[in-house]
Amino acid sequence: MIRETNGKEKRGIYELEVKVRSLSSPETLELLKNTILGTPGKLRYRQKEILQRIKSHFNIEFIQIQKGSRLFGTAGIIKRIARVSDLEFPAMNVRYLSISKAFSKRRKTLPGKNFIRQPKKNSLKHRIADKIAHHFEQPFIEKNKHAFFYAYVEADNSNSYNLCTLMGFKPARIVETLLFSRFNPKQSKKVQAVMEEDQSVVKNCLEEFYRDYDLYFDDRIFTTGFYFVLKEQDEIIGGIRTNPVNWEIVENPGLEGWLMQSVLPFLPFTNRIFHPEEFNFLAFDYAWYLPGREQVIFELMSHCCSVFGIHTGIIWGDQQSSLIRNIKKSRQLGFLDSVRSTISAHLMIRPINGSEAILEKISNNPVFVSSLDIT
Repeated sequence: MIRETNGKEKRGIYELEVKVRSLSSPETLELLKNTILGTPGKLRYRQKEILQRIKSHFNIEFIQIQKGSRLFGTAGIIKRIARVSDLEFPAMNVRYLSISKAFSKRRKTLPGKNFIRQPKKNSLKHRIADKIAHHFEQPFIEKNKHAFFYAYVEADNSNSYNLCTLMGFKPARIVETLLFSRFNPKQSKKVQAVMEEDQSVVKNCLEEFYRDYDLYFDDRIFTTGFYFVLKEQDEIIGGIRTNPVNWEIVENPGLEGWLMQSVLPFLPFTNRIFHPEEFNFLAFDYAWYLPGREQVIFELMSHCCSVFGIHTGIIWGDQQSSLIRNIKKSRQLGFLDSVRSTISAHLMIRPINGSEAILEKISNNPVFVSSLDIT
């Protein structure tokens, strides 16, 4: 159901309309199903089961750009309250961005020039981006309240980076992707699905673990995905949430890509952890452990993989966070991590209503990353 029309722009004989829908339409789902994500010339993939992924989000709206009767592009905005330096602010995560090729023509980059270019202020993209932002910013401006947009953009994806800078986003932090894999994942007698009576304990432990992280939020921890804890003598030592995800790997060039596309899927054992047409993995987040018990994370991830019959997991986190540093330092991620290069992304922030101080604060602290914001 169309709830609001934000505005129109003419281009030739067509009109471009920016509309906001409270629910995703069949046209939006079809566009997203066919959207190829990732960085041109590097790893590119298509998300499967897109409707289930959208339903896992709380409080999401879709912006649609139409050209005549044809859907020209879409983006999802997820509204939530996130913590920044012990204060809470309205935050809007930009997801499921898909723009027609007519808007994403790639220009040749001159030798020796940085690929990041300042967009023209009078460009059609810029006017549409302003209309999109205006719909969400105006309520905060009218009430003189601070808030911010944020999005994750792969570090090498110049097209997405340029589009974000066009919309007024600035880089704040680097988020790293870690691949966990086991040829024969094992279940642990210490690990179990969290019981309802333990959920308040886990929430308190998560609050303490992520006390010095920005962008932390705790909505739907136990109602989306599956949460597991590790217990020793009735004491919870650590926990992790997991969500099964399915991607199709469309492109992965280079020697590393050839190995993953043409070799691993056809060898015994390695074909368990990676297959490009059906890349099934577990997306991990809300991981924590008691001080000095970092190793329980691997026991938890192995148990989850065994339970779901999946051999690969992915966890995302701030590059400078203790969580990511400790996981990497352990060198226990497994085979898949050893054959792929580092994959990182920019956390991009657009302050609303003069909230530049929020950007400065986030730039100085590690951030919490939810797998739902990545997958």
